[in-house]
Amino acid sequence: MVDMLEDLPAIEPRKLDRRTVLSMKLAADIPDQEQQDGGPIPEPEPIREEPVLSLARDEEPPQLPPHVYRAVRLTEPLEALLHQIAARCDETAQRMARIERRLDRYEDLVQWTVASEHARRDETQLPPFPEPRVYADDGSDAGPSGS
Repeated sequence: MVDMLEDLPAIEPRKLDRRTVLSMKLAADIPDQEQQDGGPIPEPEPIREEPVLSLARDEEPPQLPPHVYRAVRLTEPLEALLHQIAARCDETAQRMARIERRLDRYEDLVQWTVASEHARRDETQLPPFPEPRVYADDGSDAGPSGS
């Protein structure tokens, strides 16, 4: 193996720039630095736990004065517009509730259809037809509505 090393050409840097020389000097100046080729890995210093000291403040941060809200009389057209918007919001919420209930009913029917097709394929008894759901808010069911 020694013979192989003699045959290899030596790697010599042709030009060392300033940064390389400074890096080499810095690496040489590190205390307790051993060879990278096989020396033991140095143990890191233990972490020292020091309490965090904060300066005591006598003053509190400035507080904004409380905002005083004053009642304002709305103009009649603006008040009428706000009532219309509120009524439309209520109608939309009721319509969405009806749509969600119809969707729940359709989901129940699709599940029943899939189960009945499986039963027909397996030649077993058909599952019972699902009853309409009863909702706690007003007791109405999810059957088809006229809307």
